[in-house]
Amino acid sequence: MLEEIWLEASKFENVLQSLRVKRGKSWTQERTAKLLTDYDQQEVKSRLYIGWENGEGLPSPENLRKIVAVFGLSQDEEEALYRAAGRVPQKIRHLPFPPNPYFTGRKTYLEQLRQFLQEDSAVALTQPVSLSGLGGIGKSQLALAYAYKFYPKVYRVVLWVNAADGRTLQADFDTLAQTLGLPEQHEDDPKQRVRAVKRWLGDHTHWLLIMDNADNLQLARSFFPEVNHGHILLTTRSQSAGKIGARQIEIDKMEPEEGLLFLLRRSDPERSKATLDMFAADMREAALQVVELLDGHPLALDQAGAYIEDNPFVSFTDYINLYYEKRHDLLSERGSEDDENEGTYSDHPESVVVTFELCFEMACKRHPLATDILRFCAYLQPDAIPEELFRHDDGFKLDAEAFKKGIKALFRYSLLKLNRQEKTCSLHRLVQAVVIDGMSHDLDLQKQWKERVVLAQHAAFPELDPVERWPRERCERLLPHVWACSDWPKDELTPIVVAAKLYHKVGSYLTSKGQPLAAEYFLNRVLPIYEQHIGVEHADTVSILNKLAALYNMLLNNQDLFKQLTPETFDPARSRHNLVYIYLKQGKYEKAVAHLLQLLPLQIEQLGADHPDVARDLGLLAALYHELGNYKSAELFAQLTDRLQEQHLETEHPDPTLPLYVLAALLYEQGQDEQSEALLRQALGIQEQQLGATDPHIQAVKREYAGFMRSIGRDAEAAALEVNDEPSV
Repeated sequence: MLEEIWLEASKFENVLQSLRVKRGKSWTQERTAKLLTDYDQQEVKSRLYIGWENGEGLPSPENLRKIVAVFGLSQDEEEALYRAAGRVPQKIRHLPFPPNPYFTGRKTYLEQLRQFLQEDSAVALTQPVSLSGLGGIGKSQLALAYAYKFYPKVYRVVLWVNAADGRTLQADFDTLAQTLGLPEQHEDDPKQRVRAVKRWLGDHTHWLLIMDNADNLQLARSFFPEVNHGHILLTTRSQSAGKIGARQIEIDKMEPEEGLLFLLRRSDPERSKATLDMFAADMREAALQVVELLDGHPLALDQAGAYIEDNPFVSFTDYINLYYEKRHDLLSERGSEDDENEGTYSDHPESVVVTFELCFEMACKRHPLATDILRFCAYLQPDAIPEELFRHDDGFKLDAEAFKKGIKALFRYSLLKLNRQEKTCSLHRLVQAVVIDGMSHDLDLQKQWKERVVLAQHAAFPELDPVERWPRERCERLLPHVWACSDWPKDELTPIVVAAKLYHKVGSYLTSKGQPLAAEYFLNRVLPIYEQHIGVEHADTVSILNKLAALYNMLLNNQDLFKQLTPETFDPARSRHNLVYIYLKQGKYEKAVAHLLQLLPLQIEQLGADHPDVARDLGLLAALYHELGNYKSAELFAQLTDRLQEQHLETEHPDPTLPLYVLAALLYEQGQDEQSEALLRQALGIQEQQLGATDPHIQAVKREYAGFMRSIGRDAEAAALEVNDEPSV
């Protein structure tokens, strides 16, 4: 009885009538027919509509779609109507790969897909959705994960075609005609087979069509059904899917934690469902370094995981070392799955290098300038490359239209990402790596592009105006890119003076910003270039000397600043030696002597008394005293230099305290008591460590030290030394 009632209620005429009545009393059969006619000006006569409700035939697919639109049906109501009309298909799953057991994370993108295609279902029926991004970024895997997640609960049919080119699309639509059991599958005309599939999609609901590799968006659109009651999902490297009316989701690299978990799982199939807290901290740390090294690129991480899986004695740390040694080889190796399972878990059979090189080739075919733009960008910091750098490059500014087309070609394959608001572009670090590696065997080509980058940076970086006001926003846009090339060797750059002028501007700007260490780095690179190429007397060389002297004095004498500096970022000995060098160049010998006297104890402590630099600077001190007319001190340091050299010849371990005692005596004679006492304390500490506190020689030194302390009025400290000097009973 209940079954009979359900069958009666599910008849099309009864479902249609109940949906109309549910809309309200004003929805008579005649008015409904008029509303359907007004929808698209295609007449639906009253008697035709009444016949549908009387069970005298079914509406055409076009009229079914009109009913759905005019009635404003919910998804459940639409499904009920189509099921009653026999338009809801049986379950069909036509996907090229099984679920990926290594698929990790990407929850934000999956949720965004669900919202676009399911919550906004009315929009999704008219607008396809595209997953756009760089090759190997995981677009296809994301589409596959979405299909498996919502089949068959949401989609009764999921279909997959490869939209790489027209021939492949035609072949895959032929396969769909067979999968759907369409009579037209036997038609000789391929267009008839495609039309049949498109007609089936237009006549049925609750399907998902995935068009993979749809880089040619216009080609993909030509295979869309004219109208549909399902969802179309594209994967494409193009960032212009909006041109075909698609809603675009741009896929980026993996976040550090999801990349880390993916790599840990991928490198060992036994832990495919493990969570991060199940791994040792040292393993997580090393794996995270790999994720950072590969910049979160899913295909690269998949390759790295496969490599480690295939080489069980290779750890994550080993992989990092191998990467630095032979990056190109590792990025070229896809991994060696066994023949039985080859391709089972991957829809991307090519390596990172092959994937990118194919993209380079296709972009270059669209416009040859694309290659030049990529090579230019390869030697810059990869994020936020400002458009003014391109405008200041002689090669690109010759033809603005050609440059625009080159950028467009790279944009099409997501090799570049544009930020139109900020007027910048960026590229993935692995794209940079593959481009640079591609030029690794042509040193002249590398040198050519480095020169172009430096020339463009120099032209773009602002000059200091007369009132010393820098256009900070513009400088900050360019600064990261100057840093990127600042450590290139001088012999790699023909326009070396131009590079020095660029560093001069940057160093001056950083000084104005209150960043002395960064400023010193750039200005210190300028000085030897200026001295060699424009001369020591040139005004620019003198300017650099004065700026460096001011910077070093500030670094060495500003106690508040000095406390903030760390050994990793600041070396007082190096800075003081550079300052000595500058004062020598300027002829300021007394200042050079003062800084040498402060430098030598630091050098002895860091390098040891037998180091050649110590002997060199003691000899320099002797020469300076002679130049200043202090012949007694000059002779003293000359003798000390000879003594150290003799010791070095006689033994491998010269006495490191000898120069300290000589310096202490000299400083005492000059009235610098505190500096002299500090040197004596340092010398005594070294000897105690070498000989032991009870050695007779140490006791004698302590007595001399105590006498010195009394002579400068520090009796309490002298008494303490004398007490410690007494022999134990």
